[in-house]
Amino acid sequence: DGRSYRLRAPVVVGADGRRSAVARLVGAAEPYRRRPDGRACYYAYFDDPHEELRPVAAQWRQGAELGTAFPCDGGLTLVLLMPPETRAADFRKYPEKEYERTIDELLPDLAVRLSGCERRSRVFAASGLESYFRVSAGPGWALAGDAGHFKDPVTAQGIRDALRFGRLLGESLGELPVAFPGDGGRDKEVDRAIAAWQERRDRECLETYYWTDRTGRGDPVGPLDVEMHRALRADPALMTRFLDVYSRIVRPSQALTAPRLAGWTMRALLRPGTDRAALAGLVLRTARELRRERASVRELTRRHRVPP
Repeated sequence: DGRSYRLRAPVVVGADGRRSAVARLVGAAEPYRRRPDGRACYYAYFDDPHEELRPVAAQWRQGAELGTAFPCDGGLTLVLLMPPETRAADFRKYPEKEYERTIDELLPDLAVRLSGCERRSRVFAASGLESYFRVSAGPGWALAGDAGHFKDPVTAQGIRDALRFGRLLGESLGELPVAFPGDGGRDKEVDRAIAAWQERRDRECLETYYWTDRTGRGDPVGPLDVEMHRALRADPALMTRFLDVYSRIVRPSQALTAPRLAGWTMRALLRPGTDRAALAGLVLRTARELRRERASVRELTRRHRVPP
């Protein structure tokens, strides 16, 4: 009706996404940790008659291209393409045409999976994404879900973290007495609980944030990727351990151990045709990154012990 209203609450939770108005209004829109994502996102929904394949979410990587098929409700399958961000311009003018061309020409194995399927939606787009942590706790407010923390969609961790930390925020506040501002002052116990919730989120998510950043880079499939997938195919127990990283049962550092990385590097170096100089440079850069990232995770864990 065009009128303005003022609503009062003991705690305001901003769960309003990456472009959070609550974050902007409380002065927390600027992340304190951020990294640009290496890939853009283009997705559409397909009618999928292949019932035998519908229990499986599958991913294809060919060159620098990445595509995933996620079965959904109602006989639909979501097909997500994540080309390198440098290819976003190819999609900008004719997104539908470039989407179809990418599947047919650059991801032919995905095209085989979609044989007999029919696209039922337009192509949705998201490019120029950025992974980040925002300050998500303040006097009488919290930022939940993507409003406070966002990771590249390549590892599909966002919904898991939104549900988990939304529940934990509710549990941490549910039993506390609350006071409205102006009714005797702010409730410091509530504010401390929100701050502790943010610290727990950061502890539990930081290592996955770094792992997701590396996974989502727009690089072509390299010799270490090939050796890793050969090892996973040959060892079902190792495959399960790596899948448990996606389920957050196992930390990335517990799967991507130094001995495993060293073994894959040695096998790649011994294979005919390997560009040994390029591989050595990649390994050195990766080792430096892992040292910095794991030191950052250890420091955060030391400062704030993980509760049981």
